[in-house]
Amino acid sequence: MISIAALHDLTSDTEIHASVVIVGSGFAGQEVARALVEKGIDTLILEAGGPNMDQSAGIAETAGSEKTSTNPKTMKFNKHLSPELRNNVQVQQFGGLSTLWSGKWKALEPCDFYNREDLGHAGWPIDYADIEPFYRGVAKDFGLDIQRPSSYRNEEAKVSSDLKFPFHIEEKNPTRLNSSSLEVLDGPGNLDVLFNSFVVNITQSDDLGSVTTLQVKDKTGVMHNISAEHFVLAIGGIQIPRLLLASNKQSPNGVGNTNDLVGRYFMDHPKTKVGRFIPSGETVLPNGFHPDKTSDQFQQLSISLSNTVLEHDGLPNHNAYLWPVYGHSLNYPHDEMQSLKAEIKKRNVVAMFSSIFRMAMHPKKVGAVLQNILKKGPLPISHYSLMMYLEQLPNPESRVLLVDTQDQNGVPRAQVKQQFLPSEERLLWRFVEKLGRVIQEAGLGKIEIENVKPTLDEFSGANHFMGTTRMSTDPDGGVVDANCTVWGIDNLHIASASVFPTGGNANPTLSLVALSRRLGHHLAELCSVQEN
Repeated sequence: MISIAALHDLTSDTEIHASVVIVGSGFAGQEVARALVEKGIDTLILEAGGPNMDQSAGIAETAGSEKTSTNPKTMKFNKHLSPELRNNVQVQQFGGLSTLWSGKWKALEPCDFYNREDLGHAGWPIDYADIEPFYRGVAKDFGLDIQRPSSYRNEEAKVSSDLKFPFHIEEKNPTRLNSSSLEVLDGPGNLDVLFNSFVVNITQSDDLGSVTTLQVKDKTGVMHNISAEHFVLAIGGIQIPRLLLASNKQSPNGVGNTNDLVGRYFMDHPKTKVGRFIPSGETVLPNGFHPDKTSDQFQQLSISLSNTVLEHDGLPNHNAYLWPVYGHSLNYPHDEMQSLKAEIKKRNVVAMFSSIFRMAMHPKKVGAVLQNILKKGPLPISHYSLMMYLEQLPNPESRVLLVDTQDQNGVPRAQVKQQFLPSEERLLWRFVEKLGRVIQEAGLGKIEIENVKPTLDEFSGANHFMGTTRMSTDPDGGVVDANCTVWGIDNLHIASASVFPTGGNANPTLSLVALSRRLGHHLAELCSVQEN
């Protein structure tokens, strides 16, 4: 049975208890809940927002970042939000970041789990085989075709053994988890959802070996104490370390932070255009570089160096997306067309005809517009933009910190200080140069680099917040163990990309959902044993 309420509808002396309390209702929180409820475990989800986003107050406050991200005006997948909110990645609403994301699903590769001492990291404490069954289960439930077609492997073999063609699934209409998605969470166990629940502190036992209660403020500022056998934090790679660090009443360093690792190793997927790929006349790229965007999902291919080359040359698992630039688009009058559309929208007839007349003075521009309107079948491609999507290497100095200012609930705000290792700039250009050589040797064409190479600080972020409560084989190396349980606190667990020790080049959602489902199964077993 599913019940939904707002925390402020309950009195402060109401006893609130569940077998498992989950903080956050996004992909991670809902996946853990699904696994628990299926096994008959009573579960409570705490959501700071409501069923819909209040665009004036539905943002989790932070002190900002030292890096800006994507231009919000170009984020077309967030058109349901006002422009000033499209680039905000700390939304408070049922469904969490599923209400904002762009709909890209991609699994990590087996090589992403390896120990790469040459790059200064120890890899994951689990193997690809440990997560692969959960990848398959998630793909089935979300209707994703993540199986790599044999045709791609055949194309790789034909082209060069030193190249690989990774791909991701992209949804035309990204999956949004809202109140209707609760139906799939119904099961033998009871599921309660409390909206407008702001967790402000984690209270531990006297020996600090377990969590006893969460202190939670409602919308009116009244404090409630919520207890459980197990607690799961599923509020993302910035808000989780923020809450752990701010819960410092019993331990000055915060919860789970004995070794000063909470908030460290912040990673994202830096991205930018670095040049262009000019194919040779005979080059036929594998099907997928020209995706059919008329379907609900399509597989978007990219190009990278093979795992053998990456290991041999000591290179990170970067990736290059090749975006086709069509011949007619080179002369396409983008600014003039935007101006014309604006005049049409305003119904300003005089300005509209003035714009058309100015364009008519340039036949090539008119031809490009007509070709774009009348296009049928494949258009000739001039070249491909080379968009690099990087694996940021783990760096303990790249971190989430607390600052002196507080939010409306009295919790210190967080600030992100993203830093790159000194070697990463050199490794990036070594990767691009190696990729260019391999492509040219295979007879595929050539890569031309921008005249002025962009620095890493000029790359855009992907808003993929990873690493801040990293998974490790022992407490000296991270915050959680292989089962996503906080070291030294046997009933506190984390469902977030913040547990990723490395990030590869994959959008983290698929791996996040798979790991969360894995955690849910683990918790269901623990709860069953405890009940017995």
